[in-house]
Amino acid sequence: MLITLLLDIIKYNTYIFKELYFKSWGVELFYDELKNKLKVEYFSGYSNQSINQYFYAALFVSNVQTLIVSELTDVINEQTKGAKCKHKVNSNLSFGF
Repeated sequence: MLITLLLDIIKYNTYIFKELYFKSWGVELFYDELKNKLKVEYFSGYSNQSINQYFYAALFVSNVQTLIVSELTDVINEQTKGAKCKHKVNSNLSFGF
């Protein structure tokens, strides 16, 4: 919708939209993490307080997991220098653990 509303090709070059799309990709991945890995849409209660607590707990878990994966990535990169394949932490399994 955004692209169709901005019709001036000289003022709004298509390169701008390509750049904006790639800038939003990290946000899209975070929404995917919240919805599919942390199951934020499935609340255990129905009051505002319980929904807020569940949501903020999910954000906390996501932040802690990001910190742990970041540190582990540094360790893995150091230990596997010169390896043929690049190793990384499986984020789906790390949430479960």
